[in-house]
Amino acid sequence: MPRIETQKANIKQWGNKLWPYALLTIFTLYILIEVVSHYLAHVATTVPSFKIPNKTPASYGLDYENITLVTNDNLHLKAWWLTKGTANLPTILIIHGLGARKESMLSYIRVAQKNGFPVLALDLRGHGESESSLTTIGYYEQQDIISALAYLGSHNITNTILWGTSMGAVIAIHVGAKQLDQTHAKISGIIADAPFDTLKATLAHHGKLLYGLPEFPFMTVTYSKIERKMKFDLDAVNSLLAVKKLECPILLLAAEHDVRMPVALVESIYQAAREPKYLWTIPKQNHEVRTFTCELEEQILLFLEKCQTEEVF
Repeated sequence: MPRIETQKANIKQWGNKLWPYALLTIFTLYILIEVVSHYLAHVATTVPSFKIPNKTPASYGLDYENITLVTNDNLHLKAWWLTKGTANLPTILIIHGLGARKESMLSYIRVAQKNGFPVLALDLRGHGESESSLTTIGYYEQQDIISALAYLGSHNITNTILWGTSMGAVIAIHVGAKQLDQTHAKISGIIADAPFDTLKATLAHHGKLLYGLPEFPFMTVTYSKIERKMKFDLDAVNSLLAVKKLECPILLLAAEHDVRMPVALVESIYQAAREPKYLWTIPKQNHEVRTFTCELEEQILLFLEKCQTEEVF
């Protein structure tokens, strides 16, 4: 019995020595999670800055008009309106990705204009020349595209194709899934280049890809911080659900070497979509680069032609 009592006393003594260290470890871990998640929430809601050539459509001999769009939440957005095009062809509304701007989309604009399509290209909120704002990576930005569709509707444009890349592709899918009234231009098709599936999933993926962080606990705490800061539910940005509601054809593009929105991820959105739907993988390209090869341009033009041929659907 004395030996047992001695062992209990030793255990208690060790416990008394260890519990401060345990508390310190827990407190340190808590501080680490708070600091890291606060930083990640700041990064996720701040528009990144990239060096973009200071060019306009005029640099390529294209006529355009500078216009200002006003959103429902009263943000002023800058846009280029290129009205020249072949009669009866739809207007293409071009939507850039996170950290980009309309200047980033000049190659897209040139392809559309070369083939006779009028174009509207805008700077999303917080980007380029548009009014300063934090980003929600596809939630409030939907209002920007709705305002652009209202502008086109006010100019009697009744046929529109949404062409978005990365975050812009996600925005296009979500706007296409909405029931807009007759004051907005009708969406006749969507080209979604490298969209992500869900906002939470892409935040988790980029947290691991860029910082080597596991989703739990760092990203899960980050989710709640973003939601409190920006006042929206991250689950509302879900391309897998939105694509099921589309009533227009969609062309999904994936890049062979894209590590940010891999081919398999884009394929999952394709599988969730309703017919008519199309999927094409761009050979030898990654997420950041879009070189408009003859093959890529041919796929886009083929889709645009199908959007205008009712019997195909």
